[in-house]
Parts: sequence; structure tokens; C-alpha cells
Amino acid sequence: MATCGVAPFLCVSKNFRTSAAFHGWTRRSQVKIAEQLNCARSTVQASINRLVEIGAVERREVVYNNGRDSAHWYRRIEGLVTALHGGANAVRVDFPLPDQMTLAEAGVTVSAAEERDGVPWSNDLPWSNGLNWHVPYPTVSVAAAADRSGTVVSLASGYWGHRLDIGDVIGFRPLHFGMYMVTQVLSSGTYRIWPPLRKAITTETLATLTPVLAMTLDSEASADLSRGVAHGEETTLILSEVFDYDVRDYFTE
Repeated sequence: MATCGVAPFLCVSKNFRTSAAFHGWTRRSQVKIAEQLNCARSTVQASINRLVEIGAVERREVVYNNGRDSAHWYRRIEGLVTALHGGANAVRVDFPLPDQMTLAEAGVTVSAAEERDGVPWSNDLPWSNGLNWHVPYPTVSVAAAADRSGTVVSLASGYWGHRLDIGDVIGFRPLHFGMYMVTQVLSSGTYRIWPPLRKAITTETLATLTPVLAMTLDSEASADLSRGVAHGEETTLILSEVFDYDVRDYFTE
């Protein structure tokens, strides 16, 4: 069972400046978040965008008169916790992997600056918000089908497909909730994984280095949104995995 604490899941929810004057909003630079988490700014940007998409975070851009790139104001929505209580709902989580292979190790030719700041459009301009495209990890085709509960997967040779080793973590797309660690390299591109597959895979499935889990509160006592006047030092969420097949049985209509 995979679990996730507040620091990786809601990386914008810990040690952020909050006060009554901000009416529940917090302000933090993506660059500073990236420095604290020891990751690229583009990774923080993509994670925050995902949190905004699922309704976990509201975002409000602040534009200064001098035109400089500003930080954003983020507000954690307590309604998310209420919605998750009692197992009534689940959320999709791009599970953070701090020890993940680099883009270069994954077979992507990218400069350090591009990995840190992303890449612009073909006309060398960023988006209207001043940010570039995030450089994603490439996906790899599945070389052989495997049934649900299988523990051996085979990947095509493209990019990182034959570069995995013990301890590397993968997921699958599309619409596959699960995170799997390589426990043994059986042959080039063929790996033993743990846990067993939550869902069957086919040769049309894509393997990814950014696994997605469905998660819900671990228990009724797994959310503590207490905070002081200036900081939210004690804010905590503990989430546990909801298996792919349970998502389809209980969280879809």
C-alpha cells in the first residue's frame, strides 16, 4: 500500500506564510519551493497545475506594476479534506519520486537550463504567464501483455525501456492507477515488479516514469489542518492508495 504525506503530495501546504490578513491565501515562489524540495521548477509547476486541476488548490496570479515575474498566491481548500472523509471520494496523485532518474538518464537530450526552466514555443516565446513548457519524461511502449496480478513486465527498447534497474519505479498509461518498483532485472527490458499489477496491460499500454495513484485519506484522523498565525507547520495529510480495480468498482458510475 502506498502512502503519501503532505510534504510530497501538497508540496505547497507546508511552511508557507499564511495569516488572517491573507484570508487563507499563502504566497510562495516556485523557485523557492523547488529549492526546498531539491527538484526542478518545472516539476513544481507541473505538480501545482495538477493540484489545481483536481480542485485541491486555488491559484491566483499577482502581477506587479514593474512587470517582474511574481510569485502566486495559493489557497488550500479544506473542502478537499471534507470530501475525502469516510472514503467517500478519492483523488488522483502524481506520486513524487525524489530519487527518480534524470531526464538525461531517461534518454532525453536536454540542457540543465531547459530541465530547470522548461522550453519555450518554437518562436522562443513562453506562455502568456511567462512560463515555458515543462520537459516531460518520455513514455515507452509495453512489449508484451500481462494480466492483472502479474509480476513481470516487458518494455520496448526506446528511451529508458531497457535502462531500468532495481529500485526504479514506473507506472502505466492511459487510465492505470498504480506504482511499481523494479525488484529484479530478468533480461534486457524485462523486469520483475512489486506490487503485482493492479490492472492488466497490453501492447497498446505505455509505461511512464511518472506513475499516478488514486488515493484517499488513510483514516478519519489522517488530516490535520491546524496552523498558527504565520505558518502552517503542523498541517498534515496522510493518504493511502486505492487500488485501480476498486476505483472502477466504487468511484465510477
